[in-house]
Amino acid sequence: MCIRDRKNGDLEKLLDALKKDLSDSELKERLIETTKKSSIIEVSLMQLTRKYVTLQQEYKIMHDQYMSMENDNKDREVQLEERIMKLKEWKSKATLELKYLYSKLRSSVSSARYERQREELEALKGKELQWLNATKELILLKSDYVGLERARVECEKTLQEAETMLLDSDQELQLLQTRLKRKDPQYAYERAVIERVIDAFKVYRVSLDELFESYDKARTGSISQEDFKNILELLNLNLPSTEFDVVMRFVDVDALGMVRYRPVSYTHLRAHETRHDLVCRLLLEKKKKKKK
Repeated sequence: MCIRDRKNGDLEKLLDALKKDLSDSELKERLIETTKKSSIIEVSLMQLTRKYVTLQQEYKIMHDQYMSMENDNKDREVQLEERIMKLKEWKSKATLELKYLYSKLRSSVSSARYERQREELEALKGKELQWLNATKELILLKSDYVGLERARVECEKTLQEAETMLLDSDQELQLLQTRLKRKDPQYAYERAVIERVIDAFKVYRVSLDELFESYDKARTGSISQEDFKNILELLNLNLPSTEFDVVMRFVDVDALGMVRYRPVSYTHLRAHETRHDLVCRLLLEKKKKKKK
């Protein structure tokens, strides 16, 4: 309508111009200009008409689809309402039947038997709960066992490595002792005296603690040097004073000169080690550092 109005307006202007006394050239220019505008308006009108028709068709399709969906939804609502009504009817019938069956069951079973069965059911539920708790505890114990097993395997590996290192250390210590015996007669002499004492204890199969406790009546953990000498004589070790002095250098003696037989610390052993023991220990530590 707007385009037509514009077209009519242009025609009216053209008529107004004709009414005026215009020259032929001006009239011709106005006519050409009006003709161009009219052509443009006609083309625009055709395009808009096509768009309008297309939109009308699309609207009709969408309207038809909407109406179809609306009808489908209404049909579905009707079907759902029918199913809900049927389910409500079935529920009411099933409830009545269950009530009837329950009353019939109660009448067929005595109250005492019913209570007994109920108590048994409760007992079974309690046992089931206990079983579940026991299962959880077993799972926890299993996880703990797996962790302990891993720790045991790691400890065994560490123990094997330590045993291997100890065996290597013993072999190296024996080698060093052999070398020291060859190069230092005094060391060889002292080692021979100590080995005699050790062999005596092995031959008689006696406990060192038992022998010491037989002289230590007060259980102080120490005995006199004279009692210690008597213990050696019991083992048929009649050592001269020089050899006894060697043995005394290897035992634990307190500030009062008493021989202690309780376990001593590593610090105490380090403080009382001999020159040869010091050499052996330093060589072994040096070799272990090289291996690392």
